[in-house]
Amino acid sequence: MRVRQVRAVMLALLMVVGVTVWSSGPANAAIYWYGITLDDQMTGRCATADVSNYSVDMEDCHDRPSQKWDLVSSAPDAGGHAYVEIRPSGINECLTTLGAGTGPLANSSRVVLSLCYGGPNQIWAMSTAYPPQYNQHYIQFFSFGDRVCLDGGIGLYGYREEGCVPGNWYQLWNIMH
Repeated sequence: MRVRQVRAVMLALLMVVGVTVWSSGPANAAIYWYGITLDDQMTGRCATADVSNYSVDMEDCHDRPSQKWDLVSSAPDAGGHAYVEIRPSGINECLTTLGAGTGPLANSSRVVLSLCYGGPNQIWAMSTAYPPQYNQHYIQFFSFGDRVCLDGGIGLYGYREEGCVPGNWYQLWNIMH
């Protein structure tokens, strides 16, 4: 009888150690937020998609389907960031940066819609800028592909940075769902 008790305790101990060692890697929280609104903190305007000509812009918020977006995990989490594709709701097109010099300011990048293919200019590092309040989440989006931060100050474009500026409210998005 005593041998069985010792075996049971040893087996339980091995299971606990095995689970702890096996699951001690980085967290990879999958993000699937559907039908959210991207509301620029500074302007109060919303990111708006025109899928007929693959363009995006900032417009007054009216809760229209063109202002609904999906955030979908696209790569494993790293460096404290979730990596997402930003898509018009229900459509397989992604917010895509076009590269330095294509946007409204020097070294900024134009942002358009294109078919999702998982390229580095379609993957956005999502980071929390402030703690969530009620149903709002204050988020910044950074594209490592073109090293730009999603900015809603002069339309919707990527502002060249080495990371989003915490105090720049044009780069702060209220995620409302």
